[in-house]
Amino acid sequence: MFDVFIDTVQGYKKQFVSTFVTEKSTRDALTKWLDAETDFAKQSFKTAEVLGKETYGHFNKMGFKVN
Repeated sequence: MFDVFIDTVQGYKKQFVSTFVTEKSTRDALTKWLDAETDFAKQSFKTAEVLGKETYGHFNKMGFKVN
């Protein structure tokens, strides 16, 4: 769901790095960092989504009305 948004933001960051960072070793390190950051953000949103769905399901099973 949020993957497209995350990819868009991270893509702009990578474009900025590739445009303005001229030192190859620094550019490579920043690109690796951004890749790790992208993976972390995607996994965080997936975890939050699963947690929300599971919580919603448990509240419904207990008889609480959740809108």
